[in-house]
Amino acid sequence: MKKIPISRIAAEAGVSLATVSRVLNRRPGVSPELEKAVQTAIRKHGGDPAEQCRSASGGRRLRHGAIALLLLAEDCFLTYSSVAQKSFHGVICAARENHLSCIHGIVRSGGELPPAVRQHKVDGLILAGQTPDRALVEALADFPACWITSHSENGDSALAGNDRIARLALDYLVRRGHRRLAYVNALPEITAIRTRGEYFQFFAEKAGIRTEFCVARRAAIDLSSSEPDLAALERSLEELIAPCLNAPDRPSGFFVPMDFQVALLYRILPRLGFLPGRDLEIIGCDGELAALAGLSPRPATIEIPGDAIGRQAVEQLLQRLTGQEHTPHRIDIVIEPRLIEGDAPAGVFRS
Repeated sequence: MKKIPISRIAAEAGVSLATVSRVLNRRPGVSPELEKAVQTAIRKHGGDPAEQCRSASGGRRLRHGAIALLLLAEDCFLTYSSVAQKSFHGVICAARENHLSCIHGIVRSGGELPPAVRQHKVDGLILAGQTPDRALVEALADFPACWITSHSENGDSALAGNDRIARLALDYLVRRGHRRLAYVNALPEITAIRTRGEYFQFFAEKAGIRTEFCVARRAAIDLSSSEPDLAALERSLEELIAPCLNAPDRPSGFFVPMDFQVALLYRILPRLGFLPGRDLEIIGCDGELAALAGLSPRPATIEIPGDAIGRQAVEQLLQRLTGQEHTPHRIDIVIEPRLIEGDAPAGVFRS
């Protein structure tokens, strides 16, 4: 009886790769309906569900029983953001639950790789880093890998889809009555953040909604610094947004793709004579609730499920390592983001 790639099973059953893996490994947390859908998909492709389960649970054993979680750059916001920390936590917990050792560290060049990685004593890698050194990425190309940040080569990925984030932000602002929008970002070098803006522009143009783009040409701060100059970043944001606010037909709805930039804008706007919730509304992203808790009115944000991303990355890596997934093509798994409503009253901006 032939073995069916789990990516094909997932597509046929209309479920995630993680759901297929749970069914095949007889793990809890799957409804009878979804389990039946997975079994039906296996049979449709000429497989046997029982044999597929035996193959999954008795696949190749890992040689070292270890993986490495590597942050391939000193991106200060990736290092300190709650989304990143939740993703790392998910990786470590999933490794422990699968009885794997997990080595982790920040690596900026090949000379800084942990000894176990240099000596190929780990089975695979979970990788993060928005702008990693190319030579370093190439040095790791022989390892099976799964990325948890936006990257386009060498391995699978588990990410929150930036297209979905942009769509959620646009739909929220339109539903709230905004007809002139703006996108504000002072950190264009961060790949995921830049991509959110590109998708926001695409969806806004497709919907025929006028949108201003207040984007810095380059970051005003050193992203690799352990203590970023937030005062310089605040000045950069003020320079970006002031011309937009002073225009005769200024926007009333703003998408700011990082919550800590939202917090800085709440400091800037009163100096320019504008109040959030009265003159304009902002939606952020990352679900950094601690950064937003003291803002009034508390803005809406889009939560990125970091823990689920980390866990899914380990799941996908294990499927590669144990032979459950043997497609030669890259697999990109999208973890759905979630809208968290703010406190501003609805209907204020309808025209």
